[in-house]
Amino acid sequence: MRASPSPAYLSAGSAVGFVVPAVAARAWRRCSPRLHSPKYHTAPRRAPAARRRAPGMLLDDTFAISSAVHLADEAVKNPLVIQRVADYFNTLGMPKSVVEYGHPVMMGVMVLAMGFGGGLTGWAGRLNSDKRQGAQQKSLHANIMGAFTLLALLGGSGGLLSVAMQGFPVGQSTHAITAVVVLALLMANGIIAGTGFGAGGKRGKEATEAIRQGRQVHAYLGAAILAALVVHAAFGMQILLSG
Repeated sequence: MRASPSPAYLSAGSAVGFVVPAVAARAWRRCSPRLHSPKYHTAPRRAPAARRRAPGMLLDDTFAISSAVHLADEAVKNPLVIQRVADYFNTLGMPKSVVEYGHPVMMGVMVLAMGFGGGLTGWAGRLNSDKRQGAQQKSLHANIMGAFTLLALLGGSGGLLSVAMQGFPVGQSTHAITAVVVLALLMANGIIAGTGFGAGGKRGKEATEAIRQGRQVHAYLGAAILAALVVHAAFGMQILLSG
């Protein structure tokens, strides 16, 4: 059997059990008024009143807006990147004849030899009754026009620099705008040919008909691109003669 606690132990435990709660209660009574005092409770801060804007700030905003509009207008006329590159090339002391005639001469030769040559080769393959020879002409057409599109992209960037170096507004130049149109049409026509002329996942007669229609669209769009190149060259001649 367990021994029962001694009377001394019980009396000590009773004393501790009585004294500790009493001390805690006394401490709470002393601290409670302070805890509930308004001194220890800060009210939430109010939002500061809106400050009135000084007239000088309004003038600064107006100047900033007008400056932004001016920069946007200049960016449309001559995109900043193109103009900066053109300014750099102007510092190299390039001959005026190269700046004025380099782009039109090179692009003229390329358009006549590759653009019209490749287009005529494509139409020859399309109309050739000899299927084998026609297939070879179509393959040659694809190679020529692929290279022509790449060179046209490079030549177009050179043309933009040439126009900017001569001080003409690139963004308002009909020659530059028609160049963008021609390049977009060239890439679109290349995508038509590169994706199988619209055959996709079709098979049999359905695929044959889709390819026939796709080739027809590709051929007539190519003819339209050649016509657009003539218009583009005419606008370029205007710039050349005005210089």
